[in-house]
Amino acid sequence: NGCWVMAVVNRSSTTASYYVDVTQQSDCFAYTQLTNCLPLTNTITAAGGADVYQFFVSNSAVQATFEVFGMNTNVDLFLTYGVPIPRPGPGNFDYAGTNLDLASEFVVVVTNYPALLKPGWWFLSVVNKTASTNATYAVRACQLRTNDLRRLAAATVCNTLPAGDTNMPNS
Repeated sequence: NGCWVMAVVNRSSTTASYYVDVTQQSDCFAYTQLTNCLPLTNTITAAGGADVYQFFVSNSAVQATFEVFGMNTNVDLFLTYGVPIPRPGPGNFDYAGTNLDLASEFVVVVTNYPALLKPGWWFLSVVNKTASTNATYAVRACQLRTNDLRRLAAATVCNTLPAGDTNMPNS
């Protein structure tokens, strides 16, 4: 039970000796968890620093959006699916939002082409691109599930009048 990540690789053509030392950790990948569609405001205080978040996408999700907005300086958004080793960033990502300056970062992942949404843990990094400024921003992740679509389809979108009703304005 829990998270397991391990690799033993011999990159030479000769036999290599090794041993494995295992320690149990119950809080693996304990990044700040985002709540569906609830923005979270934070500040990166280190120049070039990053904050990492996790977001769980359900089996019934057909779309997920990941966004960073309201920033006071240039930040980038990086996403990875599954195990965040190494953590998401400029050299490790499945998807990225890298707009310049104060433009919001926005990534949409869907269950069909071109980007494939998979259920499970998604990991986001917000990276401060400005070396001399603290980066304040809001981050949000939202998923649209099939039940959400059914509720939207069942909602009344416009007012209707019965056939033959003459109580319309300007009639």
